Amino acid sequence: MNVSNEKLQMLGKKAFNVIWAICLLICGFFIGHYSYIIRNYNNEPKAVMKTTKDVSVAINESNQVLIIDRATGRFETYSDSVGTNIFKLYAAKMYQSNH
Repeated sequence: MNVSNEKLQMLGKKAFNVIWAICLLICGFFIGHYSYIIRNYNNEPKAVMKTTKDVSVAINESNQVLIIDRATGRFETYSDSVGTNIFKLYAAKMYQSNH
């Protein structure tokens, strides 16, 4: 009975080592896969040129600028300081075109 107990322990150790190696390989795969995704993820915002043919510009009662897409009706809200700067640029452009 002592011999079979030792064989059982050796078999258990080998099975544990195989299972441990498989777990490490799986963990290594997931770490490599997700680190590749994170490294190649570009989180910088992309600039999109919008013309007055595509969008309408409005200001709500909180002085926030609304840029409304004419095709879909979806809108983006910007803070009041953005609205003020857009208005100043637009006013300067209109002033230069009239003088």
